[in-house]
Amino acid sequence: MKTMNLMKTLCIGFLVLILATISYIVLKNFVFMFDDDILYVAHHIYDNNLYFYDRICDYGARFCPLQFFDYNIIKIFDYNNRYFLTPYYILLKFFISIILFIFIIKDIEKFNKLKINFFTQIFFLLFFIINSVFEIAMDVKFSELMQGICVLLFILFYQKWYFTNKTKYFIWALLSCIYATYMKETMFIPFFVIGITGLLFSDKKNKSARALNLLLILNGIIYLILYIMVYKSCYSKDLYFIIHPCTEGFKKVYTFKLVLLFSFIRGYKFFKTKKISLYDNFLFAGCAFAIVMYILNLRYEYYYWISHMFLSVFLVYYFNKIYNKLWKVSICIIMSFCIYKFLIENYYCYKWSNHRRKNTITFINNTKNRDVILLGDNYIFKKYNQYLFAIDNILYIENLNEKEILNIVKNLNVNKEYVFITININFNLINDKFTITPFNFFSYSWGNEAIQTFIMTPK
Repeated sequence: MKTMNLMKTLCIGFLVLILATISYIVLKNFVFMFDDDILYVAHHIYDNNLYFYDRICDYGARFCPLQFFDYNIIKIFDYNNRYFLTPYYILLKFFISIILFIFIIKDIEKFNKLKINFFTQIFFLLFFIINSVFEIAMDVKFSELMQGICVLLFILFYQKWYFTNKTKYFIWALLSCIYATYMKETMFIPFFVIGITGLLFSDKKNKSARALNLLLILNGIIYLILYIMVYKSCYSKDLYFIIHPCTEGFKKVYTFKLVLLFSFIRGYKFFKTKKISLYDNFLFAGCAFAIVMYILNLRYEYYYWISHMFLSVFLVYYFNKIYNKLWKVSICIIMSFCIYKFLIENYYCYKWSNHRRKNTITFINNTKNRDVILLGDNYIFKKYNQYLFAIDNILYIENLNEKEILNIVKNLNVNKEYVFITININFNLINDKFTITPFNFFSYSWGNEAIQTFIMTPK
Protein backbone atom coordinates (compact mmCIF):
# COMPACT_ATOMS: atom_id res chain seq x y z
CA MET A 1 0.00 0.00 0.00
CA LYS A 2 2.81 2.41 0.90
CA THR A 3 4.60 1.61 -2.35
CA MET A 4 1.41 2.25 -4.32
CA ASN A 5 0.82 5.57 -2.59
CA LEU A 6 4.44 6.55 -3.24
CA MET A 7 4.03 5.70 -6.94
CA LYS A 8 0.85 7.79 -7.14
CA THR A 9 2.58 10.69 -5.42
CA LEU A 10 5.50 10.47 -7.86
CA CYS A 11 3.13 10.40 -10.85
CA ILE A 12 1.24 13.44 -9.61
CA GLY A 13 4.53 15.20 -8.88
CA PHE A 14 5.78 14.40 -12.37
CA LEU A 15 2.58 15.75 -13.92
CA VAL A 16 2.75 18.92 -11.81
CA LEU A 17 6.38 19.38 -12.86
CA ILE A 18 5.39 19.13 -16.53
CA LEU A 19 2.58 21.65 -16.09
CA ALA A 20 4.85 24.01 -14.14
CA THR A 21 7.49 23.77 -16.89
CA ILE A 22 4.93 24.51 -19.58
CA SER A 23 3.65 27.49 -17.57
CA TYR A 24 7.15 28.85 -17.06
CA ILE A 25 8.00 28.56 -20.76
CA VAL A 26 4.75 30.23 -21.86
CA LEU A 27 5.24 33.14 -19.45
CA LYS A 28 8.98 33.63 -19.91
CA ASN A 29 9.90 36.40 -22.36
CA PHE A 30 6.28 36.79 -23.41
CA VAL A 31 5.83 39.36 -26.17
CA PHE A 32 3.45 40.01 -29.03
CA MET A 33 5.47 39.00 -32.06
CA PHE A 34 5.58 40.81 -35.40
CA ASP A 35 3.12 38.62 -37.24
CA ASP A 36 -0.50 37.63 -36.67
CA ASP A 37 0.03 38.17 -32.92
CA ILE A 38 -0.13 41.90 -33.60
CA LEU A 39 -2.20 41.85 -36.75
CA TYR A 40 -5.16 39.98 -35.27
CA VAL A 41 -5.01 39.51 -31.50
CA ALA A 42 -3.24 42.59 -30.16
CA HIS A 43 -5.17 44.64 -32.69
CA HIS A 44 -8.43 44.09 -30.87
CA ILE A 45 -7.19 43.57 -27.31
CA TYR A 46 -6.44 47.30 -27.31
CA ASP A 47 -9.60 48.24 -29.16
CA ASN A 48 -12.52 48.74 -26.79
CA ASN A 49 -15.12 47.76 -29.38
CA LEU A 50 -16.52 44.21 -29.39
CA TYR A 51 -14.30 42.35 -31.83
CA PHE A 52 -15.16 39.84 -34.55
CA TYR A 53 -12.61 38.53 -37.03
CA ASP A 54 -13.03 40.88 -39.97
CA ARG A 55 -10.13 40.15 -42.34
CA ILE A 56 -12.36 38.08 -44.58
CA CYS A 57 -10.77 38.64 -47.98
CA ASP A 58 -7.13 39.40 -47.13
CA TYR A 59 -5.46 36.16 -48.24
CA GLY A 60 -8.30 34.21 -49.77
CA ALA A 61 -11.84 33.73 -48.55
CA ARG A 62 -11.89 33.51 -44.74
CA PHE A 63 -15.01 33.08 -42.67
CA CYS A 64 -14.25 32.56 -38.99
CA PRO A 65 -15.88 35.52 -37.19
CA LEU A 66 -15.41 34.01 -33.72
CA GLN A 67 -11.77 32.98 -34.14
CA PHE A 68 -10.38 35.42 -31.56
CA PHE A 69 -13.68 36.45 -30.03
CA ASP A 70 -12.77 35.03 -26.61
CA TYR A 71 -9.98 37.64 -26.24
CA ASN A 72 -12.69 40.26 -25.76
CA ILE A 73 -12.77 39.15 -22.12
CA ILE A 74 -9.38 40.85 -21.58
CA LYS A 75 -11.02 44.18 -22.41
CA ILE A 76 -12.71 44.28 -18.99
CA PHE A 77 -9.27 45.14 -17.60
CA ASP A 78 -7.41 48.43 -17.79
CA TYR A 79 -5.34 49.16 -20.93
CA ASN A 80 -2.08 48.95 -19.01
CA ASN A 81 -2.85 45.46 -17.68
CA ARG A 82 -3.97 43.79 -20.90
CA TYR A 83 -0.49 43.00 -22.17
CA PHE A 84 0.52 41.52 -18.82
CA LEU A 85 -2.65 39.40 -18.54
CA THR A 86 -2.59 37.90 -22.06
CA PRO A 87 -0.14 35.00 -21.38
CA TYR A 88 -1.99 34.16 -18.16
CA TYR A 89 -5.23 34.02 -20.11
CA ILE A 90 -3.61 31.60 -22.58
CA LEU A 91 -2.47 29.42 -19.69
CA LEU A 92 -5.95 29.58 -18.18
CA LYS A 93 -7.39 28.15 -21.41
CA PHE A 94 -4.78 25.41 -21.37
CA PHE A 95 -5.66 24.39 -17.81
CA ILE A 96 -9.40 24.59 -18.53
CA SER A 97 -8.92 22.09 -21.38
CA ILE A 98 -7.11 19.72 -18.99
CA ILE A 99 -9.89 20.02 -16.39
CA LEU A 100 -12.55 19.35 -19.03
CA PHE A 101 -10.67 16.27 -20.21
CA ILE A 102 -10.56 14.97 -16.61
CA PHE A 103 -14.32 15.54 -16.28
CA ILE A 104 -14.86 13.58 -19.49
CA ILE A 105 -12.76 10.69 -18.17
CA LYS A 106 -14.83 10.63 -14.98
CA ASP A 107 -18.06 10.57 -17.01
CA ILE A 108 -16.72 7.72 -19.15
CA GLU A 109 -16.19 5.80 -15.92
CA LYS A 110 -19.60 6.71 -14.56
CA PHE A 111 -21.79 6.14 -17.62
CA ASN A 112 -20.03 2.98 -18.86
CA LYS A 113 -19.51 1.44 -15.41
CA LEU A 114 -15.76 1.26 -15.92
CA LYS A 115 -13.03 1.42 -13.34
CA ILE A 116 -10.16 3.35 -14.91
CA ASN A 117 -6.87 2.75 -13.16
CA PHE A 118 -5.15 5.82 -11.67
CA PHE A 119 -1.95 5.23 -13.65
CA THR A 120 -3.97 4.78 -16.85
CA GLN A 121 -5.60 8.17 -16.26
CA ILE A 122 -2.20 9.81 -15.76
CA PHE A 123 -0.89 8.16 -18.93
CA PHE A 124 -3.82 9.37 -21.03
CA LEU A 125 -3.62 12.81 -19.47
CA LEU A 126 0.04 12.99 -20.45
CA PHE A 127 -0.86 11.90 -23.99
CA PHE A 128 -3.54 14.59 -24.11
CA ILE A 129 -1.30 17.39 -22.78
CA ILE A 130 1.92 16.87 -24.71
CA ASN A 131 0.67 17.20 -28.29
CA SER A 132 1.43 20.64 -29.80
CA VAL A 133 1.29 22.43 -26.44
CA PHE A 134 4.16 24.84 -27.11
CA GLU A 135 3.01 25.74 -30.59
CA ILE A 136 -0.55 26.65 -29.58
CA ALA A 137 0.37 28.19 -26.21
CA MET A 138 3.51 30.22 -26.99
CA ASP A 139 2.05 32.11 -29.95
CA VAL A 140 -0.98 34.28 -29.24
CA LYS A 141 -2.24 33.99 -32.80
CA PHE A 142 -3.24 30.32 -32.55
CA SER A 143 -6.92 29.89 -31.73
CA GLU A 144 -6.68 26.09 -31.38
CA LEU A 145 -6.80 26.22 -27.56
CA MET A 146 -10.23 27.86 -27.57
CA GLN A 147 -11.39 25.56 -30.37
CA GLY A 148 -10.27 22.61 -28.25
CA ILE A 149 -12.21 23.93 -25.23
CA CYS A 150 -15.36 24.17 -27.35
CA VAL A 151 -14.87 20.63 -28.64
CA LEU A 152 -14.27 19.29 -25.13
CA LEU A 153 -17.38 21.09 -23.88
CA PHE A 154 -19.33 19.57 -26.74
CA ILE A 155 -18.03 16.06 -25.94
CA LEU A 156 -18.73 16.55 -22.24
CA PHE A 157 -22.33 17.69 -22.73
CA TYR A 158 -23.06 15.38 -25.69
CA GLN A 159 -21.95 12.40 -23.61
CA LYS A 160 -24.07 13.53 -20.64
CA TRP A 161 -27.06 14.05 -22.92
CA TYR A 162 -26.52 10.69 -24.63
CA PHE A 163 -26.76 8.80 -21.34
CA THR A 164 -29.28 10.99 -19.46
CA ASN A 165 -31.39 12.52 -22.26
CA LYS A 166 -31.64 15.79 -20.29
CA THR A 167 -32.58 18.90 -22.25
CA LYS A 168 -30.00 21.15 -20.55
CA TYR A 169 -27.16 19.00 -21.88
CA PHE A 170 -28.82 19.00 -25.32
CA ILE A 171 -28.75 22.82 -25.33
CA TRP A 172 -25.17 23.15 -24.04
CA ALA A 173 -23.84 20.60 -26.54
CA LEU A 174 -25.53 22.48 -29.39
CA LEU A 175 -24.24 25.89 -28.24
CA SER A 176 -20.67 24.54 -27.93
CA CYS A 177 -20.93 23.13 -31.44
CA ILE A 178 -22.21 26.42 -32.93
CA TYR A 179 -19.51 28.52 -31.25
CA ALA A 180 -16.74 26.17 -32.40
CA THR A 181 -18.09 26.06 -35.97
CA TYR A 182 -17.46 29.78 -36.49
CA MET A 183 -13.92 29.71 -35.12
CA LYS A 184 -12.34 28.13 -38.19
CA GLU A 185 -13.48 27.10 -41.64
CA THR A 186 -13.08 23.36 -41.06
CA MET A 187 -14.66 23.21 -37.60
CA PHE A 188 -18.14 22.28 -38.83
CA ILE A 189 -16.85 18.94 -40.15
CA PRO A 190 -16.57 16.84 -36.95
CA PHE A 191 -19.99 17.96 -35.70
CA PHE A 192 -21.51 17.26 -39.12
CA VAL A 193 -20.05 13.74 -39.09
CA ILE A 194 -21.33 13.09 -35.55
CA GLY A 195 -24.77 14.25 -36.69
CA ILE A 196 -24.70 11.89 -39.70
CA THR A 197 -23.48 8.82 -37.78
CA GLY A 198 -25.80 9.60 -34.88
CA LEU A 199 -28.79 9.94 -37.20
CA LEU A 200 -28.01 6.70 -39.03
CA PHE A 201 -27.19 4.50 -36.07
CA SER A 202 -28.95 5.96 -33.01
CA ASP A 203 -32.28 4.75 -31.65
CA LYS A 204 -34.84 5.77 -34.28
CA LYS A 205 -37.54 6.08 -31.59
CA ASN A 206 -35.54 8.63 -29.59
CA LYS A 207 -36.92 11.97 -30.83
CA SER A 208 -34.39 13.97 -28.81
CA ALA A 209 -31.50 12.10 -30.44
CA ARG A 210 -32.91 12.66 -33.91
CA ALA A 211 -33.45 16.36 -33.16
CA LEU A 212 -29.91 17.00 -31.92
CA ASN A 213 -28.28 15.04 -34.73
CA LEU A 214 -30.41 16.86 -37.33
CA LEU A 215 -29.41 20.19 -35.78
CA LEU A 216 -25.72 19.23 -35.99
CA ILE A 217 -26.19 18.47 -39.68
CA LEU A 218 -28.17 21.67 -40.22
CA ASN A 219 -25.43 23.66 -38.46
CA GLY A 220 -22.90 22.38 -41.00
CA ILE A 221 -25.17 23.12 -43.97
CA ILE A 222 -25.87 26.67 -42.78
CA TYR A 223 -22.15 27.30 -42.29
CA LEU A 224 -21.35 26.02 -45.80
CA ILE A 225 -24.03 28.27 -47.34
CA LEU A 226 -22.65 31.29 -45.48
CA TYR A 227 -19.09 30.42 -46.50
CA ILE A 228 -20.07 30.15 -50.16
CA MET A 229 -21.75 33.57 -49.91
CA VAL A 230 -18.58 35.03 -48.38
CA TYR A 231 -16.38 33.35 -50.99
CA LYS A 232 -18.43 34.79 -53.85
CA SER A 233 -18.30 38.28 -52.34
CA CYS A 234 -14.49 38.29 -52.04
CA TYR A 235 -12.25 39.94 -54.59
CA SER A 236 -9.85 37.02 -54.02
CA LYS A 237 -11.22 33.81 -55.48
CA ASP A 238 -8.59 31.63 -53.83
CA LEU A 239 -9.62 29.29 -51.06
CA TYR A 240 -7.50 30.33 -48.10
CA PHE A 241 -5.90 26.98 -47.27
CA ILE A 242 -5.21 25.92 -50.85
CA ILE A 243 -2.81 28.83 -51.38
CA HIS A 244 -0.46 27.35 -48.77
CA PRO A 245 1.01 24.37 -50.65
CA CYS A 246 2.62 21.61 -48.61
CA THR A 247 6.27 21.02 -49.51
CA GLU A 248 7.46 18.84 -46.63
CA GLY A 249 4.88 16.05 -46.56
CA PHE A 250 3.23 14.62 -43.50
CA LYS A 251 5.95 12.60 -41.87
CA LYS A 252 5.69 14.58 -38.64
CA VAL A 253 1.91 14.45 -38.21
CA TYR A 254 1.46 11.42 -35.97
CA THR A 255 -2.05 12.42 -34.89
CA PHE A 256 -3.14 11.94 -38.49
CA LYS A 257 -1.59 8.49 -38.68
CA LEU A 258 -2.97 7.45 -35.30
CA VAL A 259 -6.54 8.54 -35.94
CA LEU A 260 -6.49 6.78 -39.32
CA LEU A 261 -5.18 3.57 -37.76
CA PHE A 262 -7.90 3.35 -35.12
CA SER A 263 -10.62 4.46 -37.54
CA PHE A 264 -9.63 1.60 -39.84
CA ILE A 265 -9.71 -0.87 -36.94
CA ARG A 266 -13.09 0.32 -35.66
CA GLY A 267 -14.49 0.61 -39.20
CA TYR A 268 -13.57 -3.02 -39.84
CA LYS A 269 -15.24 -3.99 -36.56
CA PHE A 270 -18.38 -2.05 -37.53
CA PHE A 271 -18.70 -3.85 -40.86
CA LYS A 272 -18.51 -7.15 -39.01
CA THR A 273 -20.92 -6.36 -36.16
CA LYS A 274 -23.03 -3.50 -37.61
CA LYS A 275 -22.73 -1.83 -34.19
CA ILE A 276 -21.26 1.57 -33.45
CA SER A 277 -20.68 3.21 -30.08
CA LEU A 278 -20.83 6.87 -29.08
CA TYR A 279 -17.04 6.90 -28.86
CA ASP A 280 -16.70 5.47 -32.36
CA ASN A 281 -18.69 8.51 -33.49
CA PHE A 282 -16.10 10.75 -31.84
CA LEU A 283 -13.28 8.80 -33.46
CA PHE A 284 -14.79 9.02 -36.95
CA ALA A 285 -15.43 12.75 -36.42
CA GLY A 286 -11.76 13.25 -35.56
CA CYS A 287 -10.74 11.14 -38.55
CA ALA A 288 -12.90 13.17 -40.94
CA PHE A 289 -11.39 16.40 -39.62
CA ALA A 290 -7.85 15.02 -40.01
CA ILE A 291 -8.49 13.84 -43.58
CA VAL A 292 -9.80 17.28 -44.58
CA MET A 293 -6.76 18.98 -43.01
CA TYR A 294 -4.53 16.54 -44.93
CA ILE A 295 -6.32 17.33 -48.19
CA LEU A 296 -5.86 21.04 -47.48
CA ASN A 297 -2.08 20.54 -47.27
CA LEU A 298 -1.77 21.49 -43.58
CA ARG A 299 1.23 19.64 -42.27
CA TYR A 300 1.84 20.67 -38.64
CA GLU A 301 0.58 18.83 -35.55
CA TYR A 302 -1.30 21.78 -34.12
CA TYR A 303 -3.64 21.80 -37.14
CA TYR A 304 -4.78 18.35 -35.97
CA TRP A 305 -5.35 19.43 -32.36
CA ILE A 306 -9.13 18.95 -32.77
CA SER A 307 -8.61 15.40 -34.04
CA HIS A 308 -6.39 14.84 -31.02
CA MET A 309 -9.30 15.82 -28.71
CA PHE A 310 -11.66 13.27 -30.24
CA LEU A 311 -8.96 10.61 -30.48
CA SER A 312 -7.95 11.01 -26.81
CA VAL A 313 -11.54 10.59 -25.62
CA PHE A 314 -12.01 7.52 -27.82
CA LEU A 315 -8.79 5.92 -26.57
CA VAL A 316 -9.73 6.40 -22.90
CA TYR A 317 -12.96 4.47 -23.50
CA TYR A 318 -11.57 1.88 -25.90
CA PHE A 319 -8.47 1.05 -23.85
CA ASN A 320 -10.53 0.40 -20.71
CA LYS A 321 -13.26 -1.50 -22.54
CA ILE A 322 -11.10 -4.18 -24.17
CA TYR A 323 -9.76 -7.14 -22.20
CA ASN A 324 -7.06 -8.46 -24.53
CA LYS A 325 -3.82 -7.71 -22.65
CA LEU A 326 -1.67 -8.02 -25.78
CA TRP A 327 -3.81 -5.45 -27.55
CA LYS A 328 -3.62 -3.14 -24.52
CA VAL A 329 0.17 -3.40 -24.48
CA SER A 330 0.22 -2.65 -28.21
CA ILE A 331 -1.87 0.49 -27.68
CA CYS A 332 0.46 1.60 -24.86
CA ILE A 333 3.51 1.12 -27.08
CA ILE A 334 1.92 3.06 -29.96
CA MET A 335 0.83 5.90 -27.67
CA SER A 336 4.25 6.01 -25.95
CA PHE A 337 5.93 6.30 -29.33
CA CYS A 338 3.57 9.18 -30.25
CA ILE A 339 4.29 10.92 -26.93
CA TYR A 340 8.00 10.65 -27.73
CA LYS A 341 7.42 12.16 -31.20
CA PHE A 342 5.19 14.88 -29.72
CA LEU A 343 7.98 15.79 -27.30
CA ILE A 344 10.49 16.13 -30.14
CA GLU A 345 8.04 18.27 -32.13
CA ASN A 346 7.40 20.42 -29.06
CA TYR A 347 11.11 20.89 -28.53
CA TYR A 348 11.56 22.32 -32.04
CA CYS A 349 8.42 24.45 -31.68
CA TYR A 350 9.76 25.78 -28.39
CA LYS A 351 13.13 26.62 -29.96
CA TRP A 352 11.49 28.39 -32.89
CA SER A 353 8.98 30.37 -30.81
CA ASN A 354 11.58 31.25 -28.18
CA HIS A 355 13.98 32.40 -30.90
CA ARG A 356 11.30 34.70 -32.31
CA ARG A 357 10.45 36.02 -28.83
CA LYS A 358 14.09 36.84 -28.15
CA ASN A 359 14.43 38.50 -31.55
CA THR A 360 11.39 40.66 -30.84
CA ILE A 361 12.81 41.68 -27.47
CA THR A 362 16.18 42.39 -29.10
CA PHE A 363 14.43 44.56 -31.66
CA ILE A 364 12.69 46.54 -28.92
CA ASN A 365 15.98 46.93 -27.05
CA ASN A 366 17.67 48.11 -30.26
CA THR A 367 15.12 50.90 -30.56
CA LYS A 368 16.13 52.39 -27.23
CA ASN A 369 18.09 55.61 -27.67
CA ARG A 370 17.49 55.39 -31.42
CA ASP A 371 14.82 56.88 -33.65
CA VAL A 372 12.70 54.39 -35.57
CA ILE A 373 11.83 54.99 -39.22
CA LEU A 374 8.90 52.90 -40.41
CA LEU A 375 8.23 52.79 -44.15
CA GLY A 376 4.85 51.65 -45.37
CA ASP A 377 1.29 51.89 -44.15
CA ASN A 378 1.20 50.05 -40.83
CA TYR A 379 -1.95 51.06 -39.00
CA ILE A 380 -1.60 48.47 -36.23
CA PHE A 381 1.96 49.44 -35.35
CA LYS A 382 1.09 53.12 -35.37
CA LYS A 383 -2.02 52.81 -33.21
CA TYR A 384 -0.83 50.34 -30.60
CA ASN A 385 2.91 50.93 -30.37
CA GLN A 386 2.55 52.60 -26.96
CA TYR A 387 0.92 49.47 -25.51
CA LEU A 388 2.85 46.77 -27.35
CA PHE A 389 6.39 48.08 -27.64
CA ALA A 390 6.55 51.54 -26.07
CA ILE A 391 8.97 52.70 -28.79
CA ASP A 392 9.59 56.44 -28.72
CA ASN A 393 10.35 58.67 -31.69
CA ILE A 394 8.86 56.79 -34.61
CA LEU A 395 8.86 58.48 -37.99
CA TYR A 396 6.10 57.04 -40.19
CA ILE A 397 6.75 57.43 -43.91
CA GLU A 398 3.80 56.46 -46.07
CA ASN A 399 2.82 56.62 -49.73
CA LEU A 400 6.18 57.89 -50.98
CA ASN A 401 8.21 56.60 -53.90
CA GLU A 402 11.79 55.35 -53.55
CA LYS A 403 13.34 58.65 -54.64
CA GLU A 404 11.37 60.64 -52.06
CA ILE A 405 12.28 58.13 -49.35
CA LEU A 406 15.98 58.30 -50.23
CA ASN A 407 15.86 62.10 -49.99
CA ILE A 408 14.42 61.82 -46.48
CA VAL A 409 17.15 59.37 -45.51
CA LYS A 410 19.88 61.69 -46.84
CA ASN A 411 18.55 64.56 -44.73
CA LEU A 412 18.57 62.65 -41.46
CA ASN A 413 20.58 63.93 -38.49
CA VAL A 414 24.05 62.45 -38.89
CA ASN A 415 24.64 62.56 -35.13
CA LYS A 416 21.88 60.09 -34.34
CA GLU A 417 21.38 56.35 -34.78
CA TYR A 418 18.26 54.92 -36.37
CA VAL A 419 16.38 51.67 -36.66
CA PHE A 420 15.00 51.49 -40.17
CA ILE A 421 12.08 49.19 -41.06
CA THR A 422 10.84 48.79 -44.62
CA ILE A 423 7.57 47.06 -45.39
CA ASN A 424 6.95 45.87 -48.93
CA ILE A 425 9.48 48.31 -50.40
CA ASN A 426 12.36 46.81 -52.35
CA PHE A 427 15.28 49.20 -52.86
CA ASN A 428 18.95 49.61 -51.96
CA LEU A 429 19.81 52.22 -49.37
CA ILE A 430 22.69 54.29 -50.74
CA ASN A 431 23.94 56.84 -48.29
CA ASP A 432 27.44 58.08 -47.60
CA LYS A 433 26.53 59.46 -44.17
CA PHE A 434 25.44 56.21 -42.49
CA THR A 435 26.63 52.66 -42.14
CA ILE A 436 23.74 50.32 -42.93
CA THR A 437 23.76 47.11 -40.90
CA PRO A 438 21.14 44.48 -41.77
CA PHE A 439 19.35 43.45 -38.63
CA ASN A 440 18.20 39.83 -38.91
CA PHE A 441 15.00 40.07 -36.95
CA PHE A 442 12.19 39.39 -39.39
CA SER A 443 12.96 35.90 -40.61
CA TYR A 444 9.48 35.55 -42.04
CA SER A 445 7.00 37.72 -43.92
CA TRP A 446 4.02 39.54 -42.52
CA GLY A 447 1.24 38.32 -44.77
CA ASN A 448 2.32 39.21 -48.28
CA GLU A 449 4.55 42.04 -47.07
CA ALA A 450 8.30 41.48 -47.13
CA ILE A 451 9.91 43.09 -44.08
CA GLN A 452 13.52 44.26 -43.86
CA THR A 453 15.20 45.79 -40.83
CA PHE A 454 18.42 47.83 -40.62
CA ILE A 455 20.39 49.71 -38.01
CA MET A 456 21.77 52.98 -39.36
CA THR A 457 24.80 54.38 -37.54
CA PRO A 458 26.71 57.57 -38.50
CA LYS A 459 29.99 56.94 -40.28
